[in-house]
Amino acid sequence: MKQILGDLTDDKIEVLKKSAVNRVSLGVQTFNDKQLKRIGRSHNESQIYSTIDHLKTAGFDKYFDWI
Repeated sequence: MKQILGDLTDDKIEVLKKSAVNRVSLGVQTFNDKQLKRIGRSHNESQIYSTIDHLKTAGFDKYFDWI
């Protein structure tokens, strides 16, 4: 399932896991906050790592594609 980083909350992760979703794809363009802001992304580097940690905790092991 493709997901927007800024929209992926802990509650949504829990629902995905309970719904038998086995892969969440996050489109990571860069980890650089200045570049993220310049290209209009609604998240920052810290949120990327936090989301990955939450996905790992929920049992997901594949979580992003490089764009």
